[in-house]
Formats: sequence, structure tokens, C-alpha cells
Amino acid sequence: MKDRVEVRHAAGLVSAAVLLFAAVASAGEVTVKMDAAHPNAWELSKTLYGIFFEDINSSADGGIYPELVKNRGFDQEVGCGPGDEQACTRSGGESHMEGWTIDNRDGMARLSVEYGRPVNEASAAHLRIAVFAPGREGAGVRNDGYFGIYVEKGKKYDLSFYARGLDGYAGGLRVLLEDREGRVLAEYKVANAEMSVSARDAESFAPALPGWKRYAAVLEPAATTSEAHLSVLATGRGMVEVEQVSLFPQDTFNGRKNGLRRDLVEMLRDLHPGVLRFPGGCVVEGSSYGDWYDWKRSVGDGTLESRHTMWNRWGYNQTLGLGYYEYFQLAEDIGAEPLPIMGCGVTCQFKDPWFVIPMDGMDGIVDSLCDLVEFANGDAKATKWGALRAKMGHPAPFNMHYLGIGNENWDGKDGDGRWDGTFTERFKYVAAKFHERHPEIRIVSSAGPSPDDDRCRHAWEVLSVADHADLVDEHYYVSPDWLLTRYGRYDGYDRKGPKVYAGEYACHLREDREKKLPARRNNLYAALCEAAFMTGFDRNSDVIEMTSYAPLFARLGHNQWSPDMIWFDESSVWATPSYYVQQMYMTKKPRHTVPVVMAEPGKPDCVAVDRKYYATAGVADGRLVVKVVNVTDAPVSFRLEFGRDLPKGKAVATELAGSPEDGDVNERRTVVKPSVRDFEFAGGAKDAFAAKPWSFTVLEYPL
Repeated sequence: MKDRVEVRHAAGLVSAAVLLFAAVASAGEVTVKMDAAHPNAWELSKTLYGIFFEDINSSADGGIYPELVKNRGFDQEVGCGPGDEQACTRSGGESHMEGWTIDNRDGMARLSVEYGRPVNEASAAHLRIAVFAPGREGAGVRNDGYFGIYVEKGKKYDLSFYARGLDGYAGGLRVLLEDREGRVLAEYKVANAEMSVSARDAESFAPALPGWKRYAAVLEPAATTSEAHLSVLATGRGMVEVEQVSLFPQDTFNGRKNGLRRDLVEMLRDLHPGVLRFPGGCVVEGSSYGDWYDWKRSVGDGTLESRHTMWNRWGYNQTLGLGYYEYFQLAEDIGAEPLPIMGCGVTCQFKDPWFVIPMDGMDGIVDSLCDLVEFANGDAKATKWGALRAKMGHPAPFNMHYLGIGNENWDGKDGDGRWDGTFTERFKYVAAKFHERHPEIRIVSSAGPSPDDDRCRHAWEVLSVADHADLVDEHYYVSPDWLLTRYGRYDGYDRKGPKVYAGEYACHLREDREKKLPARRNNLYAALCEAAFMTGFDRNSDVIEMTSYAPLFARLGHNQWSPDMIWFDESSVWATPSYYVQQMYMTKKPRHTVPVVMAEPGKPDCVAVDRKYYATAGVADGRLVVKVVNVTDAPVSFRLEFGRDLPKGKAVATELAGSPEDGDVNERRTVVKPSVRDFEFAGGAKDAFAAKPWSFTVLEYPL
């Protein structure tokens, strides 16, 4: 085991297998020798290339989950998250509800959060509007959405809310969708006769609370704007309470109620990912027990009203309108294996202090994991959680095969330098108990936050000596040099141990002060470094079972982390060069790889110095697929030797090329994207190919 770890991690060690796949970086002709007549025996896994969703960069609420009303259930208070520097005080003396402000117009009202006789106990908070003077238009409350409410003329939006009148309230309600200047784009009215109202009781100090009544309407805005707001106004004196105020676009992916933003999901679908990991990330662990992501709170009793709002590790509230049911449904919609990641009793270790559940409390974690399997796969008629899934609209199982336990967790050391087992002891206990009940589920374990430190090596040593983990999750946010010089990282891994899941990785550029370029940008150079490293994923696909770039989404102007694969704003979405690299690997994935050797004239095979040219090849569906990366500023001539005769016919070249600085997300577009061209291949055992500077090319030849 010790030798295995040294080969895997020691800086400067390059195995013979690594040397087979690189050439020196001088310009000229490079020979790529393939043995297409003898493909490797193993098949690349369906899950080899996937995606990872975490609610970071405002990517869920206000993003892929397109609810337009912020804090629709009145459960979120301003500045009340753990570690938030704001105090939980009233905003301007008007309201301490996040997303909501008083809208008195020419009248006067008072707002308060109440909890009596709620719509659902899980989300007990609701709004009381006490109107002293309704004015001409009514008085009440206004919501500006997450970043302004974006609506389009010609589109339809589902408005819904609960309301009730107190103590003989004699007025009605107006719901107005207005633009920045106050022009009415759409309106919905509720007459007093349509309301649930308790009788006037002059003797009581506390008004009686009647039952709630739900209202629904379809709004069609008269104009397109990104700065709309929604107001709920009471038109008479007295008290009105409202709850679960929602404005939801009908134009969702697959037209689903409570669905996902169509254009963002289409970007994921077009990747053709093999696996979808969710819901995080550090979001899974939380900063404390109070905001640990409990999957059951994201499904409730099957209704939106029963879901719990929770604080997000990245500094904002999340409604869980996008919950585990929607994640499983999303994976199914885009053809990906679902990979839920669950906590292992350790909160986020990047947050000081962090907390650990005592070992005698770990059976509760095991039970929660097993209940999740039942929710995903259980019989809809014979199991509790399977029945809930069916109630939510999916009687058939989701066919979950993988489960992650822990995220970037690690062991510490005691005063004598001995590992304390903080994570691994809990993981081993949970994994063993879980496997007894669900041996059919493959378990993914954390290996800490860094790929090259003692914590990672220790995790591999612990997890490889017994049947604890089926896959080990390695993360690396690293420099271009790291990726370009460690593309052979997995060549020396033990083929008999756990498989590898490269669950989070990305190229992080350093700041270039001379060129006045900021650090960590989504440009072509970063994407090409990732493409070069990914040749090692193809080549070592017998030991690597899963990979996923991270993070996935970022809302422009509201992100905590860069770089990211896909950027969006309220009305548009655009890909980065890293997105196209991922797409080319996912859509051009071979079934079997073939042995490859690269060399230059006058140089022996297996020479590697600067490692600026990279290649991998494989066969699938009657094609020979050759991937070539050129991370230099000069064109390179490649002499391709296939190792067998290929038939004459049409070949295809897909090429991503441009300037290394292309791809600035602030331009709201990608300057560089792949081009596709067909060419006639004359047949035979050889071909010539000229790679452009700064390029990644996939060549597909007929077999």
C-alpha cells in the first residue's frame, strides 16, 4: 500500500505509462502511433464524464429553480443566517422579511410575521397586513424578486397564494405585476365574497383565525422587463394574512409545474452527462447542525408548503423548492445516473468551529441513508418513502445506483501526530451498516480537499484495506502547470483497489498583473489545460469511474466562486470554453480506448519534457476517435498511424481553437466555440493532421 501511494502522489515521479502519452514541446512533426487493431479490454463507464450541481453562485433559487418571488413563504429573515454580519433587525422600520418591503402607496399599513394556525407546520410563518388606511389603490407589501423580476411579453406565469381575512375584514385583495415606473403589466383581483373571513368579534383581544383559501391565476405581462415587482395589496381597513405567494413561469423544462428553467437545463442536456452529483459540496454538510442538508426536509410530505427553508453554506437562504425529488427527476430527464451526496456526521471543516456527531448517534445517519434509497428505489405500494415518491408524481423508481457519504471531509491528528479518525471512523461505521442493508448501492467516499497532501494519502490507506468504499472522491482546483504535468496521475493507481471519482476539478489561473488579467478566468487556455489532463481520464478509464468539473453554474454579478462551467443572467445563458471541452469529451466518448505512443523525429519513443502535446484514442460505434490537444502558440503537424487499415469514407473533425484569452464571461458570450467539418478520408493506415495553436480537436474516422 505504501508503494502504491508514493507512485500516485510523489512529485516528479513519471511512470513508463505516462511517458507513452506525451511529446516534447518543440514545433514540428509529431507522430501518434495507435494500435486500433487491439483495443483495451475494458469499457469506459457510462458515468466517466458527468456534472456536479451545488447551490453556489445563486444557481438554484433565482437560477435553475425559476420561482420569481423571493421568500415566498415569509420564512426568511434579513441577516439571520449563521455567520451573517447583519443583525436580525427591521429594515427601515418596515419589515425584517427578506425580499419583502412595505407598499403603502397613498395609504398606510403595518406588516408583521405571524405563526398562528399556519398552512403547514413546517413553514409556519406567514404575513399579516394590518391596514389602517387603504388609500385609493390599497396598501400592503411588495416583492422585487431575487435580482428584479424578469417577465416576457407573450409568456404565461402561474400566480398562486393563500389568503384569509380576520375579524370581519370587508375589503378585497389586488395582486399587481408592475414595471419599474409603476405601469401595471398584469393584475389579479379577489373580491371579499371570495375570501375566507372570520366574523367580527369586538369582545376579543385576539381575532379568530379562519381557514386558509388558495388562489391561482395565470398572468400574461403586457411588456418585457427585468425590473418588475409584485405587490399584494389589501383594499379595505382591517387585517389580511397571506402565505406562499408564488409567481412561476409556465415555460419550464418539459413544461412541468414547479419545474426548472428551460434554457439552463437544455445546456445540461446538450452535454449528455453520464452522472449528476447533487446537492453539493459544502452545502451538504452545513456550517452547523442547524443548516445541515437533511434530504427529508427537501421533500416534506410531498407538498411545497411542507418544505423547510434553510441557510446555505455560501451565505444566503435557500427555499428547497429544488429538492431531492427534483434532482432525481433532473437526472432522469437528461439521461444521467443520480449521485446524491450525504453528510457523514461532520459539518463543513472549512468553517471554524466545525462539529462532529458522537459515534453513538451514527445509526441515525445510517437510517436516513437507507430511507433515501427507499425514496429513490422503493416500491410505490409497499414502502413508506416509495409511496411518497409516487404521491409527488413518480410511481416508477428512479433507479439510484450510487451514494456519496461525506464531502471533502478529513481526519485530523492528535497531539502525538496520530490520525484521530474524525471522518474515516464515522465513514467506516456508516458504510458497513449501510452495505449490510443495501449491498446493491455503490458507495463514494471523500478523500479530503486536496489531491497531494497527507490527508488524501491517509484516506486512501484507510479506505483501501477493507471493503469500505467502492469509489474515492478526489478534488483539485489547481494551476495550469499542475494539470499539464500530472496528466499521468492515474497511470500508477492500484487497479485492485477502489475506483476513482474525480468529483471536483478545474484549472485556476493565477493573476497576470503585466497583462492586467484577473485570476481564475474561464478562458480557452484554462480549458485546454483541463482537456490535456482529461486525456488521462480516457487512458485510465479502467480505474476512473466518474469525473465532474465544478462548479457548474454562476449567475453573473452574484457569484462567490470562479471559474464556473456555465454562466447566466435573468434572460440568457452562455457557455465557457470549459463547457465545450466537457461536451466534446462526453459526446465523443469511445467504448474502448486503444494504446497510443507519441514521438518526434530523431527522438526515441516515450520522451517527455515540457508536455505540451497530448493525445488519446478509442473505438466506438464504427468509429476511431482520436483526441489531440495542442497547448502551444504554434501549429503542430501530427502524423497519425492507426495500427491497421481503415476504410475510405467520410471523417469528421470537431475543433475548439482560438486565442488563449478567449472566453471572458463578462462579455456575456463565448468568443470561441467548436467548429465541425467533414472531410474525405482516402483510407489506409495513416493520415496527416495539422493542429492549430491553442486547440483541442476530436477526429472521427470510419472503421
